[in-house]
Amino acid sequence: MSARAGRRLPVLLWMLAFVVLELLAFGGAARLGRLYAAPLSLRYARPLTAGQVEAALDDAAGAQRERTVSPTFWRQGTTALKGPAQAADAGVLWYWGEAAQVFPGEYLAGTAPGPWDEAGCAVSGALAWQLWGSLDAVGQRLEVEGAVRTVRGVFREKKALVLAASRPAAGAFTAVELAAAGLTAEEARAFAQNCGLGAPDFMVYGEGLVSLAVLAAWLPAAVLALAALVRLALWSRSWPPLARQSFWLLALVGAALALPVLLGLVPGWLLPGRWSDFGFWTGLAQRLAAQAEEWFSLPPTLREVQAKGLLLAQVALAAGLALCTQRLLWAAKQPPQAGMGARCVRCAACPAAANAEAAAPAPGG
Repeated sequence: MSARAGRRLPVLLWMLAFVVLELLAFGGAARLGRLYAAPLSLRYARPLTAGQVEAALDDAAGAQRERTVSPTFWRQGTTALKGPAQAADAGVLWYWGEAAQVFPGEYLAGTAPGPWDEAGCAVSGALAWQLWGSLDAVGQRLEVEGAVRTVRGVFREKKALVLAASRPAAGAFTAVELAAAGLTAEEARAFAQNCGLGAPDFMVYGEGLVSLAVLAAWLPAAVLALAALVRLALWSRSWPPLARQSFWLLALVGAALALPVLLGLVPGWLLPGRWSDFGFWTGLAQRLAAQAEEWFSLPPTLREVQAKGLLLAQVALAAGLALCTQRLLWAAKQPPQAGMGARCVRCAACPAAANAEAAAPAPGG
């Protein structure tokens, strides 16, 4: 292996590691987005009554608001199940509304049960293997707390879990998913108060968590792109006028096209109304700290456990991407090596250039 190839190999390995980590980071952000399908979730320490749930559903269906809010109620528990040949204890997610808002799993067979499908259910792959010895469980009968249900789908999950609809009268729900595009925390609290649910004990800012994960995945790539643009801008000073002007025109057009896309990745509550409002950033830092503390104080549910695992993985990936970015930027700053068939032309202060000048014969000598 030549010396030049030996110098390039570490850079290529860092580039490969960067690409792999970026793909993993975007994949983790996408999984987190599927986990938090609703932008906001309300959590209550005391179960909601059937009257509160019915009133909230009626209010959501009939009230005239700027944004249409579709609530889905759910709670997590454990139950005894009876299959055709054996019984099993499993976790259960009772819901009333959209099943995908509660546990948007990846379905290996079939689909999720419908919004009000009290005759159906979905089971995890682990439970399907435990009860039927196969993932081919769609159409099988399963007794859940005395009611026989038909399995509509099998989703990927390592724990024994069943997803089933339950009427508000028997639900004792403790969580509400609010599906509405661009819903703010203030609007969510107003909805809860106006429809009779009362102030929530906790709020889960799913949309904010997903946005931060996406931004963390994009940031290293943006830093490297900016560094490459700066390097090209420096090189362009020695280009012919037409090439230099064409480069700057393309760079400005590209920046104008990319800016709306990049700003679209940032949720509105992370952007100030006026960029000169420095007090906004102090308030934003305090708000983010309060939201993080509230999220870590949540009573543990299966979804939050999975989300915390994904966020820890995102933190590790962000650290790896930061290291790769630093190494690639450092490699880009290294001067070309003299003595490899290429002339060192950095400046007169460069030792290689000074030695070459001293060794050169004098004019007319």
